[in-house]
Amino acid sequence: MNYNWPEILKNKPEKEVYDIFMGKTHHGNDIKELARLELERRNFNFNDLSKHKEKWELEKLILEERLSYFGILNYGRSWNYLIIAIGGIVLSIVSIIKIITGALKKAMDISTDFYIVMLFFGVFNVLIGYILYKKVKKREKSRNSRIKEIIDNL
Repeated sequence: MNYNWPEILKNKPEKEVYDIFMGKTHHGNDIKELARLELERRNFNFNDLSKHKEKWELEKLILEERLSYFGILNYGRSWNYLIIAIGGIVLSIVSIIKIITGALKKAMDISTDFYIVMLFFGVFNVLIGYILYKKVKKREKSRNSRIKEIIDNL
C-alpha cells in the first residue's frame, strides 16, 4: 500500500512531524527525511527548540482545559467534586437526623440500619469529593498559572 507521505505530513501538527523527525515513531529513515523537509517548509527553527516546546506545552494545556469542561480524561471541573462533597454532607445530616429520631422513639428497626449505611456512604462521599476537589483545584491553578507564564514568554 502506497502512502502519500508529503501530503500526510503536510496535514499533521508540527509536534507530530517533529516527533517523526526525531525518531519517536516507528517510521523509516526516508519518512524521517520527509519530516525534516516538511519542518523546513514550515520554517521550523531547529536552533531554538525552547519556543517550540513552550508552544506545544501551551497547546496541550489549552486542550486539557477544554476537555475539563466535559470531564474527559479524568480532568473534570473542581466544582463537580465539590457538589459530590456537599451531597455527602446533606446525606450524612439526613441520616443522622433519622438515626437520632429512631433512637428517641426507641424503634431500632431495619430502616435504622439503612440510615446507618447511608451515613457511611455520605461520609465516604464527603471525603472522596473533598480530596478530589482539592486535587483538581490545585491542577486548575497550576495549569492556569503555567498558561499565563508561557503566554508572557511568547
